Amino acid sequence: MRATLLLCLLAGCPAPSDGYQIPSDDAGSCTADSQCGNQVCARTGECLAASQVRVVHVTWTVSGKPANNATCANSPELEVEFYDAADRAHGYAPVPCTAGTYTIDKLPTRFYRVRMALIDTDGGGRGNIDPSGNATLDLPY
Repeated sequence: MRATLLLCLLAGCPAPSDGYQIPSDDAGSCTADSQCGNQVCARTGECLAASQVRVVHVTWTVSGKPANNATCANSPELEVEFYDAADRAHGYAPVPCTAGTYTIDKLPTRFYRVRMALIDTDGGGRGNIDPSGNATLDLPY
């Protein structure tokens, strides 16, 4: 049991319904708002003031066309990564390409850029998160 727990802490364990979290450069230690007193537990695992987090909506197309079964045939599962000014990343996978949208709540406002790509690749689409918390990408697949 201890070995399994240690392995999960070092390598990261998949969440049963969300896929898995890509290891973050800034991973904190909270998992629920109740652990943060009068603050909130951001998706990065850190306690922050409510004014320091926001909801972000990422939408994408594939080669200029809506994401669907046909356009996503070559890229069924993606990863999404959010970046801050220090180029620290926080992300999730798998994200189904056909969804065409990904929403994360309680993302720290310091994250201003997003990248979506095939899992474990460097390509994909990149874009900035606008002040309203929206980012639109066109994936090249």
